[in-house]
Amino acid sequence: MDKLETILTLMRLPGVGPARLRRALAVLGEARMPIEEAFSEGGRRLLTATGVSPSAPQAAIGHVAEHLRREGVHCLVAPFGEFSLPEMARRNLPPVLFARGPADLMGAASVGFCGSRSATERGLVVASDIAEQVARQRLNVVSGGAKGVDITAHRTALSHGGTTTVVLAEGILQYRMRLELRDVFDPACALVVSEFFPEDPWIAGRAMQRNRTICALSRALVLIEARATGGTFAA
Repeated sequence: MDKLETILTLMRLPGVGPARLRRALAVLGEARMPIEEAFSEGGRRLLTATGVSPSAPQAAIGHVAEHLRREGVHCLVAPFGEFSLPEMARRNLPPVLFARGPADLMGAASVGFCGSRSATERGLVVASDIAEQVARQRLNVVSGGAKGVDITAHRTALSHGGTTTVVLAEGILQYRMRLELRDVFDPACALVVSEFFPEDPWIAGRAMQRNRTICALSRALVLIEARATGGTFAA
């Protein structure tokens, strides 16, 4: 298996979530063992010592890997040493990110946006105003791609010659661009990232988890109309 197929296989092993995947990758790194050798005899011993039970690769992994390659998706792995990231960001980012678009935006000085999907007209005006100021200062906009505040921030940044990062709450192969972005979308100015297995569907818990990644990629966070509970308040 190559690196991509190995990562996908690790993500699909029983009992492996972000924390255990991070530990497994760290142990391989400490042993200076390439990720591609995770299922070698020595790699299996290391994985077992971290509580990961290595099993045979699933047949579907190769198909998923090929789909990612066709779509031009890259697999980025912690500690993301190829990017200029603050130490706090490295600690809080997930162990793996699937990315499509200009990956250098990972290390860009960025401002995150979180807000209600059903924001008021006033809230959306405020979100657009701030996102425009951010874009004009050549700062990257990071948000979640949902309707309401998220889409307003992305669209405003792109409309004013800025850049944006869309952080998904589903697998990257499940992403369908919203109509509101299609007329302004520039693949050279927009990075799409997901920490989830590429075929995972959207669920509410993943949206909450995705917000942590928005925060990790941002130097500042703009909250629009946060309610007393929910994802924006948690962010």
